[in-house]
Amino acid sequence: MVLPEYDAVLAMTAETTQMQAVLDAAWDHLLPGLDAGGSCTADEELAGRLSCAAVRIPGDDASGTDTTRLVRDGGDAAPKVDAVSIEIADDGWVAVFHAGERRWELPVGKGTWAAGEWKGDPGVPFRSAGGWVSGRFRAELRMIRTPHVIQLVADRGAGTAQLRWREQPLHGCGPGQHSIQPG
Repeated sequence: MVLPEYDAVLAMTAETTQMQAVLDAAWDHLLPGLDAGGSCTADEELAGRLSCAAVRIPGDDASGTDTTRLVRDGGDAAPKVDAVSIEIADDGWVAVFHAGERRWELPVGKGTWAAGEWKGDPGVPFRSAGGWVSGRFRAELRMIRTPHVIQLVADRGAGTAQLRWREQPLHGCGPGQHSIQPG
């Protein structure tokens, strides 16, 4: 949103189906602040709030362990993936994705966001975190150059795994279709 009367530009990357509500909130709360004079106290308060801001990390109740190859059973993300395995790693887990004879790994942090790349041409950078909750492995796989998130649920008891978009992207089901190269 370009606001020449304020000498400002508002840019956001958001994964929402309620964008009008986001724009209304910006209009109602952000724009009035552009006219108001600032203060050192207000700047310090804002800096304090922002220093604690973080994306929630999925929980882990330690109710599971690594898995064997789990058959894909639903979900609208990454349709070429036909199976998933979860392996224990030093700082969390590794999600292993299988597509026919191809396989690739994505680290999943425990209590932290692990950096990885969804293999493809080009590769897509991700940050992922997850854990076992009630016997199921749940992870959020976040594409860091877009607002999109894939939710992974692996159910060792059922022998299945699902990959779903948190919100359906506007184009394509595979992460590679959303690759945005820097520069």
